Amino acid sequence: MSYIVTLLYPVGQKPFDLNYYLKNHMTLVQKRWAQYGLQDWEVVKLDPAGGNQIKCILRFKDEAGRAKASGDSDDIIGDISNYTDTKPAINQGVSVGTGKN
Repeated sequence: MSYIVTLLYPVGQKPFDLNYYLKNHMTLVQKRWAQYGLQDWEVVKLDPAGGNQIKCILRFKDEAGRAKASGDSDDIIGDISNYTDTKPAINQGVSVGTGKN
């Protein structure tokens, strides 16, 4: 099954630049990590009352690809300050089931 990485961005002092994130940052992520098996991604705007403002879900073909992508991420990490003043909490693991109607 796929290897899933979820990033949760907490509410910060400055507004999250969602336009920059979608048009620049995620384009960079997609172009850079496709070679490592990034299959798709999804960005969710959350209710900030819960303490987080944005959730990003990255789906890799496998854990080995995710590990390789992690080794090629300096400019991606360096880009974070262009859209937020917070650091994301990162959760990752193997998908064990999905469903669709």
